Amino acid sequence: MIHVTNHRTKRPLAFLLLLGFLFFACQAMAATPPEESLVLITKVTNEGVRLKWVPTDKGTGYTYTLTRMEPGLLDANGTQVPATLLGSFRMKTQAELQATLPEETMKELTPLLFPQSLYKTDFEKLRILAEEENRKGMLFFLADTRKDLMEILGITYTDLETVSPKSYLYTVEAKQNGAVIASASQLVKTGRLTPMNTPQATAVRYGWGAALKWTNFHAYAAFHIYRSSKENGPFDRITKTPIGVNYQVNEARQVVTPPWFHSDPDLDPAKIYYYRVTGIDSFGDESPQSPSAFAITDAARRPAPLGAVSTTPGDREVTLAWTPKEEGLTYNLFRGYRSNGTFRKLNNAPLTETTYTDTGLVYGQDYFYSVTGVRKEGTESLMSPPAHVPCRDLVPPPVPTGIRAVSKAGEVILEWNAVADDALAGYSVYRAYAADEPDWTRLTSEPQAPLIFVDTLSKAMDKQSFFYKVCAADMNGNISEWSDILEIKLPDVTAPLAPVWSDWTQEKDAVTLTWLPSKAPDVEGYLLYQGKGNRKKQITPKAIAGTRFTHEGLTEGATLTYHLVAVDTAGNHSPESSPLTAHLLDTTPPVIEALTLTLKEGRVVIQATLAGDDFKGMSIQRKRADQKEYRTIRSMAPNTTWTDKRVNPDSSYSYRIIAYDRAGNAATSESQHIATTP
Repeated sequence: MIHVTNHRTKRPLAFLLLLGFLFFACQAMAATPPEESLVLITKVTNEGVRLKWVPTDKGTGYTYTLTRMEPGLLDANGTQVPATLLGSFRMKTQAELQATLPEETMKELTPLLFPQSLYKTDFEKLRILAEEENRKGMLFFLADTRKDLMEILGITYTDLETVSPKSYLYTVEAKQNGAVIASASQLVKTGRLTPMNTPQATAVRYGWGAALKWTNFHAYAAFHIYRSSKENGPFDRITKTPIGVNYQVNEARQVVTPPWFHSDPDLDPAKIYYYRVTGIDSFGDESPQSPSAFAITDAARRPAPLGAVSTTPGDREVTLAWTPKEEGLTYNLFRGYRSNGTFRKLNNAPLTETTYTDTGLVYGQDYFYSVTGVRKEGTESLMSPPAHVPCRDLVPPPVPTGIRAVSKAGEVILEWNAVADDALAGYSVYRAYAADEPDWTRLTSEPQAPLIFVDTLSKAMDKQSFFYKVCAADMNGNISEWSDILEIKLPDVTAPLAPVWSDWTQEKDAVTLTWLPSKAPDVEGYLLYQGKGNRKKQITPKAIAGTRFTHEGLTEGATLTYHLVAVDTAGNHSPESSPLTAHLLDTTPPVIEALTLTLKEGRVVIQATLAGDDFKGMSIQRKRADQKEYRTIRSMAPNTTWTDKRVNPDSSYSYRIIAYDRAGNAATSESQHIATTP
């Protein structure tokens, strides 16, 4: 917060600025200028012509162009030489100022220049917007006494290329979105410097301090006060910030001012004091000091003026309070509708308390309050500085109740109960990802009338918890308390990723399939399918929780294709896995039911009988009675009958066979004996 010091009493700069703004506002009330017009003032100095322009609406978003023309200056063809462009101007941006100004200066100026950067809540935003006119008035009042602000706002220029004596016509144009919306011109003669008239001050000494007044108050934007205990000084400035003078012109065209312009309290009663006054013009230049004014003692010895009344606004009422400066006083309280207009006393009898509640105020009306202190003998102090109370509707609407919602894929539909408020503007909806999140996202750009809101979200945000709350706003910027916070989740519509096979193994007529577990935390189980295309069938009646399954009752040698699908807790099915092909091996050897040996024409006919038709071939082994080991006499005979032609008569032989199926499984028969003797 910016503060300035006025002698021994500290007052907020905002208060002083407000007085200045009210001064200009009251002046504007007397003769309201047309909208979008410019006021151009000039000043001739030793260095050149200084120019300053101000939009009557105090807007800061305009771009200005300034031109200069010499009337009567002709070219070789006898034509008026056109105007020269002196420059284009605009208000500097926040980034530009942050790069050049000290941090403390930026901290001081940001609330006036860039209040939107200080918004933290919608309530603050509405409040700041409601005070926008006051802010702009304060800003341009302060710019009347600060050259740096004039430069920042882009409303001043010094023409150093003039000569004397000569006449120049200056024209400034205000542009918005490239279009000229206002212009002003001023003819300046450089043969004579613009004078700065010196104020003439008078001062009166009271027991509580001194009161001052001076002339030429209408010629300057603000003033500084200097004080000394000696007539010829040295004088010390006692005003840290220039002060304004409130005055008005009544219907009789008479200038009406307060009794005194400034008070200097708490003086040393043993000393005498002299005062001097200087004026600050609209270019920020200070005039010479006035002649010394001796503070003459007032025989009435009025009580000291009280400080500004503090105000606590309520609904169509305001509670006023003030601080006494001496004991035994009673008080008179006054109310007016302009800071320097007519004030009427509110109390019929003297007030003995230092608080008062004024009721029955009207929305939209501005009120000003001032208080005086009265001694028992009847001497009354000067009125305190007017305290401004804008009567606005400060009562928030009721809190919305019954907030409820339903959700579906990518969408939350909110509803709530209506509130009863004659000035209701609508409802604002907010969303966050946690109930205690400090920054909620506002979903409605402006308060909406419907009692329903559809929040469209990305389907990828399913399973996410969202938190919602609603507030009501009225047409005067008042915002209700928050509704209850509602938590709701979007339905789970995201399917798991396709499972990945790990391996398979065969155990006779069964296949054991394994796969990798899904990384999705909400996978409930897996469904298994066997087959291809339209011939696939589900072989698990429901989702199984593990990552292993044995498919039994299969036929050896078959080729089977499997597919796997993951299922989450919401019933979402993943895409099918890549197919897994299992080739079942035949591990069962042939079954030899019988081996028959027959002697025929001196030859041995070997006949094998096998179960089934899975026969590939057989090997025949033979051993004579005098031999210890069998020898293979025929390998992989393709038929089950084979004739051994190489036998000796009158011999005895033993035979056995090894039968092979198509998978290479082998079975060895029992030995059979035969004699070749007929």
